Amino acid sequence: MQTGRFGKPVIIIPAYNEEKLIGRAIDLIKGTGVDANIIVANDGSTDRTAEISARRGCRVVSLPKNFGKSNVFFAGVKEALKTNPVAVVTIDADAIAVPKEGLYNMINDVAQSTKTNKIKMIVAPVRQKSTVGYILETSGVRAFSLPALYRLHSSKFKGTPEGRGLESFLNRLFKGWRTQSDLWKSYHGFEFEKPFRVDDYKRRVVEGKLTKKRIQRRMQMPK
Repeated sequence: MQTGRFGKPVIIIPAYNEEKLIGRAIDLIKGTGVDANIIVANDGSTDRTAEISARRGCRVVSLPKNFGKSNVFFAGVKEALKTNPVAVVTIDADAIAVPKEGLYNMINDVAQSTKTNKIKMIVAPVRQKSTVGYILETSGVRAFSLPALYRLHSSKFKGTPEGRGLESFLNRLFKGWRTQSDLWKSYHGFEFEKPFRVDDYKRRVVEGKLTKKRIQRRMQMPK
């Protein structure tokens, strides 16, 4: 990990065929006034997702075909690391509400951890459209300190248990370094369009079959 001067925070939006929603998500993030670079991690979309994102001034990193959220997440992280960001946040492409205070709090909290060389991941509670309760464990809204991103290639990590998705993988990897319920009110207010479906679970089962070797190859980071 580079030390010294850190770059702007980076917000990663994983996206696959989200031409109807991606523009709104980008506008919501920009509307908060947060000074951050936005990367749209395009998972081989066949629609105008990449074009719409680029027109809004986002950096777009594209996979040649649809590899799944886990792989495109790592592609986005790899791109983000080029600027040595003080913080990295992930937000799903179907966002319908991005709270200014919540986003600021997430970035500021992990930025402090970056500056003190500490591992930290924040999981923000999210709510689906037309529902009352909040979801935490499978939330796609997460913030990472820079040391946390380099934790991804830790030699002690043995892989993801079969039947788990990206979110479960991150929960396991950063167990002990997570900030969630203790500061729940600081990060609330994120809302999303799409409900959780059975096919989402099946997709997560496939995505869960990650190994340390595949992660290192994707990110191409030195040991």
